[in-house]
Amino acid sequence: MEIIKRDLANATAAHEQAAERLRDARAAFEAGALSTYAQLRERRDALKDKVASLAIEATAQKSNLSAAMRLANYERTDEVKAALRQKSEADIELNELKDALIEVEAGLLRLEYDAAVVVQKYQQSHREAVNSHAQLQFSEAIAEHAPPLARAIARMQLSDAHSVAIASRQGVDKLWFFTNQVGHALHRLAKQENYADASSESRAAVGDLDLGELIFLKDLRPTQLKEMHDQLQVYEGLQAD
Repeated sequence: MEIIKRDLANATAAHEQAAERLRDARAAFEAGALSTYAQLRERRDALKDKVASLAIEATAQKSNLSAAMRLANYERTDEVKAALRQKSEADIELNELKDALIEVEAGLLRLEYDAAVVVQKYQQSHREAVNSHAQLQFSEAIAEHAPPLARAIARMQLSDAHSVAIASRQGVDKLWFFTNQVGHALHRLAKQENYADASSESRAAVGDLDLGELIFLKDLRPTQLKEMHDQLQVYEGLQAD
């Protein structure tokens, strides 16, 4: 019984530690990578809208300049100068916004690449918490049900029940015989359990693995991380240019 109590205490302590690591990993992910990513993505989307709008305006200014030059017979009139100035201003603003968009895109890629490490730690912590909860449930079941089963087996060894006679005729140890019967019964019951439901109980106990907008970083393979790194280098090269 002392061994069972010690195993239960160890399982309880292990689950508490795993749950604490999960809380820390979840908090670091939500307050850090997830929050920063949402802010950068909103800025990126706003810049993309502005770039698209200015691209239309720049095209319109180019058309205006062409029309003004034709009307002026390609002389540098005041109208042509005004159209040229408006086109130049639109082009400069568009190029500035494009550069800003490249910078933000690079920032997003850098964040995604760095966040992948945080996500992996979060996933590992969640997996460990789910597993430790399952182990705790197992240890609790053993602590609750093993002692009465052991007493029942001890009583059966001393009884004249039919199953005792069977064990004697088979020439097997009665303790082994009844312990084996318990094992077979548990095996049959376990096979009838819905493993998905049993696993979901542990997941529900520790909370969901909610990655939000960074769900695409879940279960990344090394090759995918390399692709992210290569793409990041391309954007950083554009910034350098």
